[in-house]
Amino acid sequence: MNFDDRPGPISAICLIWTLYVGYGLYHFSNAQLTGLPDWFSMYYVALSCGQLIAIVGYWQMRKWGVLLFTSITVIEQAMLINLVGFNPTSLIPAAIVLMVGITHYKEMR
Repeated sequence: MNFDDRPGPISAICLIWTLYVGYGLYHFSNAQLTGLPDWFSMYYVALSCGQLIAIVGYWQMRKWGVLLFTSITVIEQAMLINLVGFNPTSLIPAAIVLMVGITHYKEMR
């Protein structure tokens, strides 16, 4: 697939989400984590790696990218509900990415 064949919103989502994950990892590495379980840091890094893999799938216009991102979002929200309670604003960025992916799902391989 050429760059011209990829819809603009997909390119924008991939760039923005990659920066979002990178900033989250940078911020996480500098944060003082008190009150969270010891395994949480490994969980967060694994979740971030999974999101980056899903974004590569988006970039390549693959259906598995949308499905993987959806799965990771469900896991992330379940863990957030379990640890700190439900926060609807945490769904907004992921919902935008999912809406763009679902909109262009039929164009994906």
